[in-house]
Amino acid sequence: MSKLVASSCWTGVLVGRICPLRRLHPFTRPFARTTSSATATPLPPPPLSPSIQALHDRVRSLPNKRTVVLAEGGDPRVQRAAVLAVEQELCNILLLDESGEARGTVPPHIPVLNPRDHPRFHELTEDYCFRRGLKKNDQLQNARDSATYEADMRDASSCLYFGNLLVKHTSECDGSVAGAVNSSGATVSSAIKTLGLEKSVSTLSSFFIMAFPRDSPMKGKTKIFSDCAVVASPTSEQLAEIAIHAARNGEKFLLDELPRVAMLSFSTKGSSTAPEANHVSAALKIVRRNEQENGVHDRGYIYDGELQLDAAIIPHVAASKAPDSPLFGTANVLVFPNLGARNIGYKMAERMAGAVAVGPILQGLSHPANDLSRGCTTEDILDVIAVTILQSVE
Repeated sequence: MSKLVASSCWTGVLVGRICPLRRLHPFTRPFARTTSSATATPLPPPPLSPSIQALHDRVRSLPNKRTVVLAEGGDPRVQRAAVLAVEQELCNILLLDESGEARGTVPPHIPVLNPRDHPRFHELTEDYCFRRGLKKNDQLQNARDSATYEADMRDASSCLYFGNLLVKHTSECDGSVAGAVNSSGATVSSAIKTLGLEKSVSTLSSFFIMAFPRDSPMKGKTKIFSDCAVVASPTSEQLAEIAIHAARNGEKFLLDELPRVAMLSFSTKGSSTAPEANHVSAALKIVRRNEQENGVHDRGYIYDGELQLDAAIIPHVAASKAPDSPLFGTANVLVFPNLGARNIGYKMAERMAGAVAVGPILQGLSHPANDLSRGCTTEDILDVIAVTILQSVE
């Protein structure tokens, strides 16, 4: 990852963490949050929106149960999510907990592991330290000779890193979820260092699954918003890559809808010649130039831009502003031009239209790993577990 991309990643991740996700609906009272307090008695969770319920149902219908590792097994919200994931037959769970306290608070059928007790602990951690050392010294022969060996070993031995090592190097776990306790920077850094990026991917990014209520103007539809948490100011090349990844994830999470991708701007089809609008148009040209190489054309994805939001999602506005757009005002994947627009956009949809926001979900990693807000609820964790499982299905 280039210094430019890495800098963008950390900026976005920290900004995205300021306001934790909550499920709020403007027409009903907010549900009680499952806190980390040992004395808190959570109220029953609200019914899932139809599209989120459908995601959970898809996970339950998979022929083989996947396993998700939760690196923060000492947190009561994580423990409750683990129990619910198993009880609701979403997946198998492995809880990591160095203290061992979780063994006394979760049912015996939920496995709890101290990383040091894993039979491959020494092998996996030494291998991680060696690979990290090779990045700084390509002549390195022994991990212990690395200048950063002690720091790398501390990382690799932690639950946060070891969970991802299990995903990367064993068949025991299919994906990881963390961030209820650890910072977003630490969680994403662990994923990048242990899992690495997918081949041909140069930019880590993210997306939200936005599920709108039936009584909202979106009439119960689900849309993908990208990238709302990672890359602060993407280049045209990065924006094109984000759009392609968001479309691929859209195919997985949009419930039988093919992705219709709108590259958003304050301009529609050249109504402004400002550099910011041209930046989006350039990204669309890159997508179209590479669509055959990326399999986009064969999959039937539709891309268009630059488009204002109303021209992207409202048919009669599209007929006026962008009559030649192949989207016809029916975009279901919205690619925002920068982090400011994205972050504001998803929060407005969540707070003003009652959308349920699931994410941010990381895209571009070699294996599924996702980040939570430290203010997350048990229900948030359960949703991200479900998405992580579906990401693991090719």
